[in-house]
Amino acid sequence: MINNLRLGFRGLALLSVMFASTIAANAAILGNLNINGSATVSLTTIDFLPLLGGTGGFTVASGTGSFANLLPNTGTIKDLDSTIQPVGTPLNVPNFVVLEALPNMQLTLTFIQPGVYSSALCGASPAPGQTCTPTVPGGSPFNLQNFAGSTSTASFGVLVQALDTNTGEVTAGTGTFTTPFSVPYQSILATLGNNGTVSNNPFSATFTLDTIVPEPATMTMGALGLGLIVLGAIRRKRA
Repeated sequence: MINNLRLGFRGLALLSVMFASTIAANAAILGNLNINGSATVSLTTIDFLPLLGGTGGFTVASGTGSFANLLPNTGTIKDLDSTIQPVGTPLNVPNFVVLEALPNMQLTLTFIQPGVYSSALCGASPAPGQTCTPTVPGGSPFNLQNFAGSTSTASFGVLVQALDTNTGEVTAGTGTFTTPFSVPYQSILATLGNNGTVSNNPFSATFTLDTIVPEPATMTMGALGLGLIVLGAIRRKRA
C-alpha cells in the first residue's frame, strides 16, 4: 500500500524531470514580439498593407527570447475578415504571422477576442475618457477610447499558438493590436458606418508567447503518475 503511494510519487517526479528535459532540449518558441505596420480598416475587415493579396507586411520593432535580435526584421501577416474569421469563435488560421528570420515558426491564429466595452457611448458627443465597442452583426473586436486633444485609439486582442516545425514543440499566447487616430472615435465610426474605410493607418502589435502546450504523450504520463498516487492513497485508507 505504501509502496504504491511511493511508486506514484516517484512516477510523478520522473515525469517532471522528463518534461523539463524535453522543454530544454526542444527550446520552445517563447518571448515577446513587437511589430509595426499599416492597415486599411472597414467595419468587417482589416487589410494589412500592401493592399489586397490576403497578406500584408510589417517590421519587427523589438523582441525578447526567441524573438530577440531578428535579422532580417521583416515579416508578413494575414488580413482579417469577420465574415470568414468571426469574433469569439475558435479559429485555425495557420501562418497568421510569418517571420523571415524565424522560418521554423508556424504561428496560428486561434481566437479573436470580442470587444470589452459597452456601445452606450459610441454615438455620444466626443469627450476624453469615453470608451466604446460598436454593435455590429457577429460582434466587434474593437475597443475604442477617446483621449485629450481629440485623439483616440482602437485595439483588439487575439489568441495564438506557435509551432516550432523543427521540434514539434507548441506554445500558446496572446496578441494585442493598437492603432492611433488624430480624431475622436465617433468620427471613425461615422466613416465606417457609411461603408467607408480608414486608410493607411499605422498599427503596432505585441505578441506574448509564454505557455508551453504539453505533448499528448507527456499528458498521458502525467495522468498515469497521478493515478498511481490516487490508487495508493485509496488502498492506504481502506487498510
